[in-house]
Amino acid sequence: MNCQSIIRAVAIAGLAGLCVSSCSQFTGAGIAPAAESAKTYNISTQSDYDAAKSRIYDGGDEILFARGQNFEGAFSLSRSGIRPDSVIRIADFGSADKPRPVIRADAEGMGVIDIRDSGGWTIENLELINQSATRSERMGIHVTATDSGFHKDFIVRNCLVHDITGEPGNKDNGGIIFRIFGRAVPTKFDNILLEDNEIHDISGVGIRIKSPWEADASDPRQGRNEIGRYAFQDVVVRGNRVSNITKNAIIVASSDAPLVEYNVMGPNISTEVPGNSFFNFATDDALVQYNEAFGNTGPAGDPDRGGFDADWNARNTVFRYNYSHDNNFAFAIMRRYHDGLRIHNNYSENERYGFIYYGFPSENRISNIEVSNNTFYSMHPDMQLFVNVGRERNPINTSFTDNIFMFAAGGATWGAEPTAALGNTFENNLVFGLDKANDTGSSGDALRAGSDASKPLHIFLLAGQSNMAGRGEVGEIDRTPHPRVLSLNANNEWVVATEPVHFDKPKVRGVGPGLAFAKEIADRNPDIRVGLVPTAVGGSAIASWTPGGYHEKTGLYPWDDAVRRLRVAMPAGEIKAVLWHQGESDSSPERAPLYENSLHDLIRRFRNLAGDEQLPFIVGQLGQFKDWSEGRQLVNAVHENIPTHFDRTRFISSDGLTHIGDKTHFDATSARELGRRYAQAYADILLTTTE
Repeated sequence: MNCQSIIRAVAIAGLAGLCVSSCSQFTGAGIAPAAESAKTYNISTQSDYDAAKSRIYDGGDEILFARGQNFEGAFSLSRSGIRPDSVIRIADFGSADKPRPVIRADAEGMGVIDIRDSGGWTIENLELINQSATRSERMGIHVTATDSGFHKDFIVRNCLVHDITGEPGNKDNGGIIFRIFGRAVPTKFDNILLEDNEIHDISGVGIRIKSPWEADASDPRQGRNEIGRYAFQDVVVRGNRVSNITKNAIIVASSDAPLVEYNVMGPNISTEVPGNSFFNFATDDALVQYNEAFGNTGPAGDPDRGGFDADWNARNTVFRYNYSHDNNFAFAIMRRYHDGLRIHNNYSENERYGFIYYGFPSENRISNIEVSNNTFYSMHPDMQLFVNVGRERNPINTSFTDNIFMFAAGGATWGAEPTAALGNTFENNLVFGLDKANDTGSSGDALRAGSDASKPLHIFLLAGQSNMAGRGEVGEIDRTPHPRVLSLNANNEWVVATEPVHFDKPKVRGVGPGLAFAKEIADRNPDIRVGLVPTAVGGSAIASWTPGGYHEKTGLYPWDDAVRRLRVAMPAGEIKAVLWHQGESDSSPERAPLYENSLHDLIRRFRNLAGDEQLPFIVGQLGQFKDWSEGRQLVNAVHENIPTHFDRTRFISSDGLTHIGDKTHFDATSARELGRRYAQAYADILLTTTE
């Protein structure tokens, strides 16, 4: 029998006192009565559980739930001052062949296991669900303290936390949350171990550790929390699996020397609200290693869809030996105060849009950043080395050495360059598949040619089917370029625009409304250049304008191709509007009733892609060349009603326009007129907005 067993046996026997000098030698002379020993509470039934909820527990107690049983209701735990340095354990008992005990609650504003203003807790081997028909703030395991001093010793191990119907964008709710509140009394947690938990199907975040006590008044960090730094100590987040999360998978903040390792984050991360899979914030000396992050994807314009994020207000962070794959990008570096960041010996595979992303592009407060000995590989086309969408996202104050950047599909661009003028070095790296001739991140010499090269480029996306692509006969006026009108060609190069600008069906392409629109816009605005991004596909139904949508006759993916081309174009300028002409292929009795929802969804996706909820969207009316079926009338009504559903949209009429003889396609004269009507509608949107 060991020493601890002897002590417990003697106490149970009711001896007056105990003085132990060794395991085999003790005496009972002159001692006070012993304190009551720790207790074990076995919870086998719901009535046992209901009784357990009302108890206050002492240090060393065990609360054990029967395996194979289900229990209802949240468990708000409190402890007495007895044996304050002993941990209370909440776990399981029974046969390992039975599933772990399940605690299911519908508890708004709290966790299924809820601990407040105390330390010394171990939670193991439980299955926790906090589910409701409506989403509101709720957690699986919730540990908080408010103006109550220092608390230590927390273990959450081998728990299954799932189906938490919290608020999707709220980082204070989700699977496992450790959170300090209050700003009056310095408060913190120490000795936190979160290990081998499985967390999935969470509305909110997977894991978050956070405090407002992050910075002293003299600290170079910035924010609203210069109230003193009382950072968490001895934080370890290890071996957890997080998937199907509406926002971030793991967030570790407000800590000194936290260790984050061997976690798997994915698939389906930030499914509703963009957020990088992992980020650390306001940490010193964080070590992030041997983690895997994948399945965080969305529109190219989403700001936060990377595997790993070196967030701001941190110092001396190390990311090493991590595996990022199948995200929008691999690493984010925030330009709002971060000193001493090291990203080395990581592997990135098949990211969708680029490799490295710089956030807060207007800030310049990072220093001593090194990115070295990493391998970045992707088979996706039209990539950027440095993701450059929305605003100009230049690398600053960063050393890039001994990395391998492989764009297997070729045709990649820099996105934004790591120039020496911005404090960067780029040395001894191997780069494959990058269009080095276009090292400004722009495609094609036309973009930099002539006296107008310094004028801003206003980008317009041309989308829809054949009447946007153009089928009119090309004439001399269509071959005459405008010096300030460019087009992104089939090779993703900016060229001076002439008809035909589209290339969806090489044998039948002709004059569409796009070039006439662009010339009109350029003539009205002498201080800009106009860039057209043609993406229309003849014969395409709106169903093919969805992610993964396929148009069989051309072998094209209209939506996916438009996304890729717009992402190539956006570093060169600013997306200003989408011109849409489509609907003939959706005028059948089967498709027409579905058209309104599909078009509304398309508008939202284009705006999300551009990162502009007010991006102008202009719809052209179908040709009025023959009697309209009921389906075509329905599609026309959807087009006409778009401005009643979305701000900064317009519907333009096709009154008086004529066809090429097939009662389907506008002739060249009418296509040009249609383009001018699009231009007038765009001008009207700008005028209305200004007013």
